Amino acid sequence: MPQHYAGLGISLMYPDTWRIEEDTSDSLGISIESPGGAFMSIICYPSLTPDEAIENARQAMLTEYEEVETETFTRAILDRLFEIISQRFVYLDFIIVSQILSFTHADSTYLVQIQGEDREFDQLQPVFDAILASIFQASRIEGRASSVEHRS
Repeated sequence: MPQHYAGLGISLMYPDTWRIEEDTSDSLGISIESPGGAFMSIICYPSLTPDEAIENARQAMLTEYEEVETETFTRAILDRLFEIISQRFVYLDFIIVSQILSFTHADSTYLVQIQGEDREFDQLQPVFDAILASIFQASRIEGRASSVEHRS
């Protein structure tokens, strides 16, 4: 039975075997973690544009990890187009996939980061998409392709 979360100005459904944790620090965010360790984090930024949020997250990954492969693609989720920044890097001999996207809702920007070991990530992509779809359905969020360009 799916679980329901409402907070940060959004609402979503997630699998009942997953764990959700609210960030109690200065940032407004949640993290939803699979039993295998893959996760989706959602952070609300009242004062950033979607492009600024994505660029900050992309730069943070480049600073944190030595070799990061980055690509940009567009994906439709519930007939809404989103530009996704996908990054791959090696951590503890595992290939890690991280995807970031952003959207606006109720005068705030939301940054979504989905991350996991590449095999688990591929298996869970439909679950992550379903969680995103639940956000967009419940919150009546309109998608848009970001204007962020790939920069090496």
